Amino acid sequence: AVTGHSLQKKCGFRSFVVGDDGYFRLNGKRVYVKCSHTGNCFPESAHFISRDRELLRRDFLMAKSTGFNMIRFISGAALPLQMDLCDEIGLMLYIEPTAGWCSRNGEHTAELYKQDLFSMIRRDRAHPSVVIWGLLNETTQDAGSDIVCHTARDILPELRKWDDTRLVLYSSGRWDRDPAVGSVSNPGKKEWQYLWGFDGEGLSPDGDLGDIHYYPNSVPLRKPARDRMRRFGEGTARPVFMSESGVGSALDTVQLTRKFMETDAMRHCPDVQMVFRMNEQFCNELTKFGFDNVVPMPSELMRGSMQNHVYYRTQAFDQLRGNPRLCGISLTGLLDHSICGEGLWTLHRRFKPGIADVLQDGFASLRWNLFPSAPALFRGDVLEVEGSIASEDVLKAGSTYTAVAGLFAEDGYPYDVRTYTFTVTEEMVRTMVVPVFRDTWDTADLEPGRYTCKAELLEADAAGGIRTVYICDRVSGSGEVWAAGISAEERKLLAGLGLIVRPLAEYAGEGVILAGHVDEELAGKLRKLAAEGAHVIALRAAEEADAALTILPENRRPAVRREADWLYHRETVLRPRGRFFAGMQTGLCDAHLYTDMITGVSLEAEGDAVPDVTDAIAFETGYPDPKGFLGGYKLGSFHIGKGELLINTFSLLDTAGTVPAAARLLVNLCMVF
Repeated sequence: AVTGHSLQKKCGFRSFVVGDDGYFRLNGKRVYVKCSHTGNCFPESAHFISRDRELLRRDFLMAKSTGFNMIRFISGAALPLQMDLCDEIGLMLYIEPTAGWCSRNGEHTAELYKQDLFSMIRRDRAHPSVVIWGLLNETTQDAGSDIVCHTARDILPELRKWDDTRLVLYSSGRWDRDPAVGSVSNPGKKEWQYLWGFDGEGLSPDGDLGDIHYYPNSVPLRKPARDRMRRFGEGTARPVFMSESGVGSALDTVQLTRKFMETDAMRHCPDVQMVFRMNEQFCNELTKFGFDNVVPMPSELMRGSMQNHVYYRTQAFDQLRGNPRLCGISLTGLLDHSICGEGLWTLHRRFKPGIADVLQDGFASLRWNLFPSAPALFRGDVLEVEGSIASEDVLKAGSTYTAVAGLFAEDGYPYDVRTYTFTVTEEMVRTMVVPVFRDTWDTADLEPGRYTCKAELLEADAAGGIRTVYICDRVSGSGEVWAAGISAEERKLLAGLGLIVRPLAEYAGEGVILAGHVDEELAGKLRKLAAEGAHVIALRAAEEADAALTILPENRRPAVRREADWLYHRETVLRPRGRFFAGMQTGLCDAHLYTDMITGVSLEAEGDAVPDVTDAIAFETGYPDPKGFLGGYKLGSFHIGKGELLINTFSLLDTAGTVPAAARLLVNLCMVF
C-alpha cells in the first residue's frame, strides 16, 4: 500500500493598492484603513505559546467585531493559524519582519535582514489576508542603523522576485527623514512612489513625511497637542497615513495578579514575575505615602485609569477622524503587549471597560467629531463647540442634510438646542470629513455640574455625538498672603481669586507665604521663616531652575523625576477628603477636570525624604524601564521647626486663570492654614 500526506490550503485573490490620489483601495473601492498593531503577546510570556490555544485567535475576532479592518504585526510575523482565521473573516494584515525594528549595524546586518524578510514572504505570501509587507519601523539613517535602512530602501527589485502582488511600505513613521524616498510601492512596482504627504517635496514644518507616528508629550492632552493632531498633512495636496498614535492606560496589575493566581500561572515565567513585582511596588507606594487607608481597594484606581483611557481614545478619534488629510489610522496598541498598559484590551483578552463602544463609534463609516473648546470651564465663560462628520463615502455630494446640536444637563434637560443645515461638496467627499457647525454657548445661567454636548444627524445614522463638559463655579478666597518670587501678572491673578497679596518684606510672622520662582538666597530666607512658624507653599518646586527643594534638609530632599507623559503616562491621585481638596474631585484625577494642571514631574522619596503628610501621588504601572514602575508624590508637606513647607508640582500659577481645578486648589492651599 502506498501511504502519503495531503495538505489543503485556502487561497484567494484581491487587489489592495494606494491609488494615485493617495487613498487605499480594496478591489477598486476606496477604504479608510482602521488598524492597530500587535506584538502577539500572551499572558505568561511574549515568547510562550499560550496554553489556551483560543487566545491565539481571539485578538482578531475582537478586532473585527469592533470595526478594525486591518491588523499590523509589528516587528514579527503572524502565526499561520492566525492568518488562516484572518483569511476566513476578511481581516487584512500588514506584516513586518522581526529585523525591521531595532536592528543595528554589523558585519552581517544586510544578510540577516534579507533572510528574515524573504523567509517571511515565502512562507506567508499564499494568504490573501496579507495585503502589506512593511519593511521597517522607526529606523533612522544614523551611523548605528543606516545599513538596515539602506538595505530596505534598495530591496524592491529583489523583493518583487518573491512577491509582485502586494503593497509594500518602506518605513513606519519615516524616521529616516529622506524625502527623496517615497513611502509606498504598489503591486508590480520596483521603485518607491510619492503618493503621501510631503514625500518627494521635503519635510513638513513638523518634520513629517507621508507616514507619521505621533505621541503627544503631555497627558492629559493640552490644546497644542490636540490642535496638532488636526493639522497633520497641512501644506500638501496628498493625504498622509497615521501609522501609530495613541494614549493607553495604567497596566492593571491588580487584575492581572489576581487572574494569574486564579489560573495557576507559572510563577517562574519572567513576565509573570514582573507583573507581581510591579503590583507590589504599586501597593507599597500607597502604603509609604499613607494612601492605603483611604484607598483600601487599589482596583478603584485602576478603574479610574480605564475611565480616562476611554476619554483619551474618544478624543483621539475626534482629532484623527476629523482631520481631512488622513487616509487611515493605526492605533497603538491592540493589547497590553510588552507588559505595558498601551492596549485596548488586556493580556487575557478582556476589553478594557468602555473601550468596545469607543472603537465601534470611532471606526463607524459615519461618525461625529466634536471639539469643545475646553473639557472644563468657569461658569460665565463662553463654550465653543465645533462639529464635523467623518463620512467614509456615505454622505453624498450635492445633498443637503440637517443636524441638531446643543448642551444638556446631567439629568437630560436640554439647554439651547439648535438646528443646522449643510450641503456636502465634492471636496468634502474626497477628504471624508464634512464640517457641520461651529457655534458658541453662553454658560452664565448654568448651574455648576457635568454637561454633555450632543449632536445628531437627522437623515442618516451617525455614531457618537456625545462629549462631556464640566461647568464650574468661579473661586473666591479671602484674607492675606505674602508673596515671594511672584510676578506682577501672577499677583493680579491671585487678586482676581479674592486674595490680598502682600510683599514678603511686610511679613510679620503669621500667615501663608506663596513662593514662586525661588533662588538660593530666597530659599535661605524661607527656611528661616518656616523654622520660626511660617507656612511656606513652594508653587514651582519641581521646575528645573527652582531652588525651593533646598529649603529642606538634605536628607529630606526628594529625587525629581521628569518624564514625558505620553502613550505610557502617570496617573495622579488626590487624597480622598484631603485637607486641600474641598470642592474638588478626588481619588484618581478625572482627565476632563485636570487637563493642563498636571505636569510631567513626580518626586520620588524613601525614608526621611517621605513627606510628613502626602496629599497627592502619581503612579505608572507598565512603565518601560527595568523596574516597570514609576511613582512618587505630587503634593506633600514637611514640618520645619515650628512651621511647614508645602511642596507642589501642579501647574497652578500658569493655569488658574483658565482651569477651574487649578484655581480651586490654589485658593484652597492659601485658605487652609
